[in-house]
Amino acid sequence: MKLKASYGAQGNDGIGSYSYVDTYEVVNSAGQPAASFVAKGNPNITWETNYNFNVGAEFSFWQGRLSG
Repeated sequence: MKLKASYGAQGNDGIGSYSYVDTYEVVNSAGQPAASFVAKGNPNITWETNYNFNVGAEFSFWQGRLSG
């Protein structure tokens, strides 16, 4: 008989592109390239995280004829 257990975490990064940093775009300013502010980033954005715990057992009897 075998007893098994596992613990882990998984994340979801579906927060959008660059939502966590300030973003700028390059624009034309009197014939010269310039940076123009687009959006303020949110430094408090984090991954959505789920924690999982699993327990299981395996058994085998009669030289593998009955197992589960």
